[in-house]
Amino acid sequence: MNSIKGFIVAGTHSGCGKTSVTLGLMAALARRDIKVQPFKTGPDFIDPGHHTRAAGRDCHNLDGWMLSGETLRDIFSRYTQDADACIVEGVMGLYDGYSALDETGSTAHLSKELNLPIILVVDAGSMARSAAALVQGFCNFDPETPVAGVIFNRVGSSNHAQILTEAISLTDVPLVGCLPRRAEIATPSRHLGLVTPEHLEDLEFKYNALADWVEENLDLDQIIEALPDIPVQPRFDEVPMIPRTRIGIAQDNAFSFYYEENLRLLREAGAELVPFSPIEDKVLPEGISGLYFGGGYPELAAFDLAQNTKLRRAIADFSAAEHPVYAECGGFMYLMESICKD
Repeated sequence: MNSIKGFIVAGTHSGCGKTSVTLGLMAALARRDIKVQPFKTGPDFIDPGHHTRAAGRDCHNLDGWMLSGETLRDIFSRYTQDADACIVEGVMGLYDGYSALDETGSTAHLSKELNLPIILVVDAGSMARSAAALVQGFCNFDPETPVAGVIFNRVGSSNHAQILTEAISLTDVPLVGCLPRRAEIATPSRHLGLVTPEHLEDLEFKYNALADWVEENLDLDQIIEALPDIPVQPRFDEVPMIPRTRIGIAQDNAFSFYYEENLRLLREAGAELVPFSPIEDKVLPEGISGLYFGGGYPELAAFDLAQNTKLRRAIADFSAAEHPVYAECGGFMYLMESICKD
């Protein structure tokens, strides 16, 4: 049985910097030619898009609320077969999930399902000795949650880092490192979350800057060496399905919110997915029997989408002919008569 090094990057809360840390770690390992498989906890389209670019491999979602433990483990093993390491980004705070009394869907829940250790990211920007108390509280809240180390983020100075290092020594939690405050390398945000990769320039520069930030302040070799080996269940090679139908799928800067696992299941069921651009293309793909419009930001491309009247008419005619059309989120907005941006 194969094994890989793997861990979950969790946070004390949303906004503590776990996505920046995750992207920095993925980019740093990838440029060492380490095959790192990215995953994201829970339902999220935006962060996985960044993970895919930073790691150079498609990111997959692991949603403990929607999926059974068996399915979570199947997805995990499916995409780690040829990987050297895996990094899972958590969701919200470590214990935030289905409800206040139920851990289902939380990062802690996922760590137990996959037997993955957790590296906890703490925003230490306005803390000193209290940071150790915070970490100790997270560990004591559920002793079965495997917190293997802590990263202090937004550290103000070398003196601040020294205080935090001394404070955490009062606990049994290993310190992975202290990351200095670097607001200029953070990925910008907007409504719904981070700005998507499709709408950012100089992505390679941004990911390299995050990788440098991580490399300069964390001992990656020590981190990898200290991590336990995670067994990966072997899989049989699957017989590819001969496509039985063609489905047009809207994919461009306006429509990019798709779960890779959903697309795989469609192909497995016999669908050939044919991408097209509602912004650029004037006609629908030939020979399709259905249309799939995922989410995204159609409001940001509203003018270009509206100007492409030929394709809009083709979509309307396709639907009027009683062909199946499935749309969600931004894709559903696009099929309406109008979009109000104000």
